[in-house]
Amino acid sequence: MSDHYVCSGERPAGNGRSANRVADRQLEASSPVQAEQEVASTGLFELWKRPQRMHQIDPNHTLTPIDPNTQQVVSNDFIVSEHQTRMKLRDIKHALDKKTEECDEIREHLQAVVGELNDLKSSKQNFVVDDAEMTAKWKGLQYAIKNLSRTHLYNLVPLNQLTSNQVEVLKSVSPLYQQILSTEGQVHLLFQSLIWTVIARGILQHPTTVWGEDLFMAVRTVLNVKWNSTEARHAWRAQTGQIIQGAEGVYEGQKTYLIRDLRKIIWSFIPREQRSNNTRKLIFCRATRDIVDKAIELAVIFNQSRCEYSVQMVTHWERFESVLMEYSEECEAPRVDLMVSPALVKCGNSQGEHYDRWLVLAKSHVHSFNQTPQEGEDEDESLIDL
Repeated sequence: MSDHYVCSGERPAGNGRSANRVADRQLEASSPVQAEQEVASTGLFELWKRPQRMHQIDPNHTLTPIDPNTQQVVSNDFIVSEHQTRMKLRDIKHALDKKTEECDEIREHLQAVVGELNDLKSSKQNFVVDDAEMTAKWKGLQYAIKNLSRTHLYNLVPLNQLTSNQVEVLKSVSPLYQQILSTEGQVHLLFQSLIWTVIARGILQHPTTVWGEDLFMAVRTVLNVKWNSTEARHAWRAQTGQIIQGAEGVYEGQKTYLIRDLRKIIWSFIPREQRSNNTRKLIFCRATRDIVDKAIELAVIFNQSRCEYSVQMVTHWERFESVLMEYSEECEAPRVDLMVSPALVKCGNSQGEHYDRWLVLAKSHVHSFNQTPQEGEDEDESLIDL
């Protein structure tokens, strides 16, 4: 069937019958040429040949040729993508300007801190703590831990009632935990050691943790770099500790976490009948808070003093050293079965000197089960005199 050559949207001139006759003759034509002649004879040739309207090109307009070295014909998609890229670059520039302003503020704050450090250094203001005061604070913490253990954790513990987690906790304190838990008058010694272990690892051996996780990691990173001298390292540590403590203080969220962690570990070992007693529960909560408060007070001093304070733990079966340790009773055992409390050692002085010298402010209280107290000896004599 041959194509119709009438433009779309236009009707041929004449009435409908004339148009039909033209279509019939067009169908009967043997060739397109004959069809064209038939249409021309009806007067519709001009309509059939009429082209669609097109935009006229100004003959005086000169087209600029494309230089392939510097110009390129692109698609609409490329233009859209280019626009989106420009918008992203604009957003990045705005974000960069904002960060630049924040960096300027941090730089100003840092310069102020450096100025305070220089003023502190030039005026020779050092954080000084008397050795007797430190020993008294240590003894206060020691008494609080002993009091909690003897009040809530003194009963014999049936070994078959211990959970696997409890066994792991006690075994980390002493491999002889089964013997201790089954011996009258010695159970509280094991739990004193447990509480000291939690406090030492969570606070005293990492004193900057009282400022919160972010500051703790930042200060720890700086202290781990290579310093020119031990004196310079401790000078920076002490001065930074004084500024942070004065500006931020102890982070309450971290303090709450430390109290909760201690309670979680100790609470499961308290007898069930005591846990159901609201009065004893309240006493326990106050005691744990008091222990953490005293430990944090020591940690704050550790952070600000130019002296380097360290907590010396004693492991099971470690050789006894009279300089660092003391037995609770007359004993000649060469090795330690249980550390009841660690030792407090100071290196250097408040002027930031003599870090090669150390002084034991409080000896570690250790225990040996090879010897038993003499007959008639009071149970209190198996503890450190506070």
